[in-house]
Amino acid sequence: MYFKKETRFWSVFTAAVFGILACCISVEGKTGDLALSRALSQVKIFPGLTDADRNMLKPAASLRRMKSGEYLTKQGDVIDKMFIVLDGSADVLTDGKPVTTLSGQFLIGETEFLRNRPLFVDVIILRETDIIELNNATLAKIMDKRPRLGFILMREIAGIEAQRLHDTTTAGSPQAADREKAAIDKVRLGFNAAYNESSASGIAGLLMYDAVWMPPGEPSVVGRNSIKARYEKFFSHVSSTFELKTGNIQLLGNWAFLSGDWSRVDKPSGGGQNRNISGHYLMILRKQPDGAWRIVRDIWNQ
Repeated sequence: MYFKKETRFWSVFTAAVFGILACCISVEGKTGDLALSRALSQVKIFPGLTDADRNMLKPAASLRRMKSGEYLTKQGDVIDKMFIVLDGSADVLTDGKPVTTLSGQFLIGETEFLRNRPLFVDVIILRETDIIELNNATLAKIMDKRPRLGFILMREIAGIEAQRLHDTTTAGSPQAADREKAAIDKVRLGFNAAYNESSASGIAGLLMYDAVWMPPGEPSVVGRNSIKARYEKFFSHVSSTFELKTGNIQLLGNWAFLSGDWSRVDKPSGGGQNRNISGHYLMILRKQPDGAWRIVRDIWNQ
C-alpha cells in the first residue's frame, strides 16, 4: 500500500517538475526570440531590408553578448558565419600587427562568405556589445528560396565592398589629400585642447590601443592605458599651457607623419616658478574605417 502511494507521489512530482521545466523553456524561448527580433530591427548596414525580410533571416540568426578582450575571429580559422556587430568597437590585426580599429555597427566575415576562404585577420572586441551571427549555410538556403531577399543581401554586401574599394582608390587624389590633412590637423588641435584642459582621457581618446610614447630621457610608454596613466599622474601636480605647432604632414596610404615644433609652460600646482620647455616632435597616425585618424606613435625632444 505504501509502495503504491509512494510510486504515485513520485509520478505526480516528476510530471510537475517536467511541466515547470517545459514552461520555463517556453518562456525563455519566447524571450530569446523577442531579443533576436529586436536586434535584427536595429541592423542598419542592410538598409534595403524590410521588416518582413529581417524576419525571414531569423532561422539563420542567433544573438550573443561579447565582452571586451574576446576574439570574434582568429586569423587562419575557417568560419561558417558572418557577424554583425550592432554597436561596438574592435581592433583588427594581421600577423599580430594592428591594421585598423572598427567602430559603430559593422559586418565581419562577408569576404569569407563570398569566397569561402580562411580568415586573414584577428578581430578583438574592445567594448561589450551584442553580436548577431548569421549561419552561412542556412542563410544561403534562405537566399535560394527567396531570390528577392538574396538579391537585396548581395547588393548590400556588394555596396559595403564597393565603398571600401572607393575609399582605397580615391585616397590619392589632391582633393582627398587636402581633406585628410585637414582631418589630421584636427587631431593636433584636439591634442592641444585636451592637454590644456589637463584631460588624460581626452588625450587617450585620440590614440590607437597599442600606441607608443617615446619621451626624451625616459623608457617608452606602451599602450593607450599606460599613456593615459602617465598623463593622469603628470596633471595631478602640474597644469600646462601647451601647443603642438602647425607642422608638416606627409601621407602614405592610411598612414600619416606629422612633424613640427612644440612648446609648453608648466605651472606647479603647489606653487613655484613656471618652467618653459620646447622642442621638436614626430607623430605617426593611422586612418580608421570611419575616416578618423588615431595616433600610433609619438616621439619628441626638448
